[in-house]
Amino acid sequence: MKLRLLGHDYTVATQRNLIATRGVSGELDKVHQTITVDAALPRSRCDEALLHEIFEAANYHLELQMSHPTLSGLCELIYAVLKDNGMWRSPWPHEDTEDGRPWPQL
Repeated sequence: MKLRLLGHDYTVATQRNLIATRGVSGELDKVHQTITVDAALPRSRCDEALLHEIFEAANYHLELQMSHPTLSGLCELIYAVLKDNGMWRSPWPHEDTEDGRPWPQL
Protein backbone atom coordinates (compact mmCIF):
# COMPACT_ATOMS: atom_id res chain seq x y z
CA MET A 1 0.00 0.00 0.00
CA LYS A 2 1.21 3.52 -0.73
CA LEU A 3 0.70 6.42 1.63
CA ARG A 4 1.37 10.08 0.79
CA LEU A 5 2.35 11.98 3.90
CA LEU A 6 3.28 15.66 3.81
CA GLY A 7 4.40 15.37 0.20
CA HIS A 8 6.45 12.22 0.79
CA ASP A 9 5.51 8.82 -0.63
CA TYR A 10 5.73 6.01 1.90
CA THR A 11 5.36 2.31 1.29
CA VAL A 12 3.35 0.49 3.95
CA ALA A 13 4.12 -3.19 4.40
CA THR A 14 3.43 -5.95 6.86
CA GLN A 15 5.79 -8.40 8.46
CA ARG A 16 4.94 -11.14 10.88
CA ASN A 17 6.48 -11.20 14.36
CA LEU A 18 7.98 -7.73 14.48
CA ILE A 19 7.23 -7.75 18.20
CA ALA A 20 9.06 -11.04 18.68
CA THR A 21 12.12 -10.03 16.65
CA ARG A 22 12.39 -6.28 17.31
CA GLY A 23 10.09 -5.61 20.25
CA VAL A 24 7.80 -3.23 18.33
CA SER A 25 4.36 -3.47 16.70
CA GLY A 26 5.29 -1.05 13.95
CA GLU A 27 8.41 0.52 12.52
CA LEU A 28 9.22 3.68 10.55
CA ASP A 29 12.21 3.81 8.22
CA LYS A 30 12.73 7.51 7.49
CA VAL A 31 15.54 6.91 5.01
CA HIS A 32 13.68 4.46 2.77
CA GLN A 33 10.27 5.96 3.59
CA THR A 34 8.66 2.73 4.67
CA ILE A 35 6.26 1.84 7.45
CA THR A 36 6.10 -1.78 8.56
CA VAL A 37 3.37 -3.19 10.79
CA ASP A 38 3.36 -6.56 12.58
CA ALA A 39 0.81 -8.67 10.71
CA ALA A 40 0.56 -11.18 13.55
CA LEU A 41 -1.37 -8.65 15.63
CA PRO A 42 -5.16 -8.35 15.82
CA ARG A 43 -6.61 -5.91 13.32
CA SER A 44 -7.17 -3.11 15.87
CA ARG A 45 -3.51 -3.29 16.91
CA CYS A 46 -2.45 -3.17 13.24
CA ASP A 47 -4.62 -0.08 12.80
CA GLU A 48 -3.18 1.62 15.85
CA ALA A 49 0.39 0.71 14.90
CA LEU A 50 -0.07 2.23 11.44
CA LEU A 51 -1.53 5.42 12.92
CA HIS A 52 1.35 5.57 15.42
CA GLU A 53 3.95 5.30 12.66
CA ILE A 54 2.15 8.03 10.68
CA PHE A 55 2.48 10.25 13.76
CA GLU A 56 6.16 9.30 14.03
CA ALA A 57 6.70 10.36 10.40
CA ALA A 58 4.85 13.65 10.95
CA ASN A 59 6.90 14.26 14.10
CA TYR A 60 10.07 13.77 12.04
CA HIS A 61 9.10 15.79 8.94
CA LEU A 62 7.57 18.68 10.88
CA GLU A 63 10.33 18.66 13.50
CA LEU A 64 7.72 18.72 16.27
CA GLN A 65 10.12 17.21 18.80
CA MET A 66 7.32 15.35 20.58
CA SER A 67 8.57 12.86 23.11
CA HIS A 68 7.65 9.25 22.45
CA PRO A 69 5.26 9.07 25.44
CA THR A 70 3.46 12.23 24.25
CA LEU A 71 3.23 10.96 20.68
CA SER A 72 1.99 7.54 21.84
CA GLY A 73 -0.65 9.04 24.10
CA LEU A 74 -1.90 11.40 21.42
CA CYS A 75 -2.07 8.56 18.92
CA GLU A 76 -4.02 6.32 21.33
CA LEU A 77 -6.47 9.16 22.02
CA ILE A 78 -7.12 9.98 18.37
CA TYR A 79 -7.44 6.31 17.38
CA ALA A 80 -9.91 5.64 20.23
CA VAL A 81 -12.05 8.68 19.40
CA LEU A 82 -12.19 7.83 15.70
CA LYS A 83 -12.85 4.11 16.25
CA ASP A 84 -15.34 4.50 19.11
CA ASN A 85 -17.40 6.99 17.12
CA GLY A 86 -17.47 5.04 13.85
CA MET A 87 -15.13 7.43 12.08
CA TRP A 88 -12.23 5.00 11.54
CA ARG A 89 -12.11 2.70 8.53
CA SER A 90 -9.35 0.16 8.71
CA PRO A 91 -7.05 0.36 5.68
CA TRP A 92 -6.11 -3.32 5.81
CA PRO A 93 -7.57 -5.54 3.14
CA HIS A 94 -7.31 -8.85 4.92
CA GLU A 95 -8.73 -12.26 5.54
CA ASP A 96 -8.83 -13.82 8.95
CA THR A 97 -6.36 -16.58 9.60
CA GLU A 98 -7.30 -19.98 10.94
CA ASP A 99 -6.82 -18.82 14.53
CA GLY A 100 -9.10 -15.80 13.98
CA ARG A 101 -6.33 -13.22 13.91
CA PRO A 102 -6.24 -10.81 11.01
CA TRP A 103 -3.57 -11.16 8.40
CA PRO A 104 -3.24 -7.94 6.42
CA GLN A 105 -2.48 -8.58 2.79
CA LEU A 106 -0.98 -5.46 1.26
